[in-house]
Amino acid sequence: PLGPPDTCAAAHDLTDDARAAGVAVVTGDTTGYANDTQPPNSCTGFTPDGPDAVYLVQAIVGETIVASVEATGWDVSLFIASTCAIDAACLVGADLGGASESVQWTVGATGTYYVVVESWDPTSFGAYTLTVELG
Repeated sequence: PLGPPDTCAAAHDLTDDARAAGVAVVTGDTTGYANDTQPPNSCTGFTPDGPDAVYLVQAIVGETIVASVEATGWDVSLFIASTCAIDAACLVGADLGGASESVQWTVGATGTYYVVVESWDPTSFGAYTLTVELG
């Protein structure tokens, strides 16, 4: 069994499920997680200082990654990055100030892309359901 997707090194790979089934659906909880990624606030509109859960997909040029998250009682943010680090290279992000967010990115170069469930607030965390489509 996989450990929690609390760090870049522990990111869960959703590629097979997203490609084979057309969609990968995972549940998790960011309670107790660290803030391992913090792209510029231009990514989501806010500096994501909260705990984050990290997932990855191996995508092929021309594919589209569609990710959506539903949080349970907390203000979630979501982004897709081409690197996974504290200063993650964000490609697209969303934080409209509620418990659900969605993003979409068309892949320009074959490679690994990171889907990160995050929060702008270090005290905002909890359970979530993440859906990732790859096609």
